[in-house]
Amino acid sequence: MTHYQGLSSASSPPEILNKTDVIQTRILFLVFISSGFVMREPAPYDVLMLGLMGLSLLTGLRIPRGLGVMATLLVIFFVFDLVGTLSAFEPERARMHAYVTIYLGITTLFFACLIARDSEAILRKIFLAYTLGAMITALAGIIGYFGNIELLTLYGRAKGLFKDPNVFGPFLIPPALFAIKKLINSPLKRAWPWLMVLGVLMTAVLLSFSRAAWGHFILSSVLMICMMYLLTADRHKKRRILNYISMISIMAVILIMVLVSMKSVGGLFSQRLSFTQSYDIAENGGRFYGYWIALKTILVNPFGVGPLSFAKIYGADPHNVYLQTALTAGWFGGLAYLVLVVITIKRGFHFLFRKTPVQELFFVCYATFLPLAIEGLIIDTDHWRHFYLLLGLIWGLMATYPRLEGKSGRNRAARSAPVAATYHQDQNQEWPSGSYNTNRRPHRP
Repeated sequence: MTHYQGLSSASSPPEILNKTDVIQTRILFLVFISSGFVMREPAPYDVLMLGLMGLSLLTGLRIPRGLGVMATLLVIFFVFDLVGTLSAFEPERARMHAYVTIYLGITTLFFACLIARDSEAILRKIFLAYTLGAMITALAGIIGYFGNIELLTLYGRAKGLFKDPNVFGPFLIPPALFAIKKLINSPLKRAWPWLMVLGVLMTAVLLSFSRAAWGHFILSSVLMICMMYLLTADRHKKRRILNYISMISIMAVILIMVLVSMKSVGGLFSQRLSFTQSYDIAENGGRFYGYWIALKTILVNPFGVGPLSFAKIYGADPHNVYLQTALTAGWFGGLAYLVLVVITIKRGFHFLFRKTPVQELFFVCYATFLPLAIEGLIIDTDHWRHFYLLLGLIWGLMATYPRLEGKSGRNRAARSAPVAATYHQDQNQEWPSGSYNTNRRPHRP
């Protein structure tokens, strides 16, 4: 079965299937290459994404087993987000905001289904194209910053081809982790291209002057490196990880020293490094007082006040995605969003220890998603496209490689020796590479 082939394509002529696969692969690449260009909405990413989803549905895209919880929580969130628009201050703008939220949630489900078809091949294509798109917008941001190009900067901060530096910085983190992974797995002679990619992405993250992005990058990098080091039994690879991490750390220190020594960077760097900014302690109470106002508003509005309405009440957004979703979608919608994030973190943590051909790529996804979920405590991430991408990739991989048995399999061993033997064999061997048949049901005694 080809990468994008569905049930309905089983009887289609091979030449039609090959052409469809080629078209879908090209659109997939264009989707992620264009993902770093979001100056206006709908962005090119959105137009191409709708085309990719439509073509995939025509070729038999299915929802595999294992996505029921995610799909249910998303639907609950969607329904109550629409309910919230009924009490919004500006109903038309609120409905458009809700439609965008629903579209982004559907992309999560779509990516999960797409990954379940052929996780290893598609995931590598996604990250390669994503890295290329990130390099384009990162270089644009760097050139814009040092060239004083207003179109590519905002308030003296690099934003590349995005509208906001606070989105530009975090967007670059998944491909930066992918570059670290490729770097660690490459011999020194072939590692230089990925070292250059990492250097460009790190420079762009620094020039975004987003404190959240800085902390996000550091935490995500440490998490992924620890995962790679602790979950490998290869002593040679452990030594290589330590060697490369020393190299990356030295490079990062030199990069920061060189950039901070520049007048155009040093002043803003010191200012942004402060724990409090003007918007944290503004006349109206600032960001943190806004949390208290948002919480009080949520408690007296069980069905929410609708999208974009809190800014009318307080004068600013809550800068907390969990408060934001409760404000827009009420108690039930906000709770569904929070539960989805928590379950993703919990299940993803257990999946980290499962030996699969895509384990290290899952490290990239999880090590980015966890800090991103934490970052949601200080910023509104409900319309960040790469958040929904990571959510879909994590659930898609967990659905692709389901648990065959219970926690240890010991309880069932006595009842079914063949099943236990199969289970222990799977635990001692890596999963086969290539396509995995998601229709295959676990053997039951």
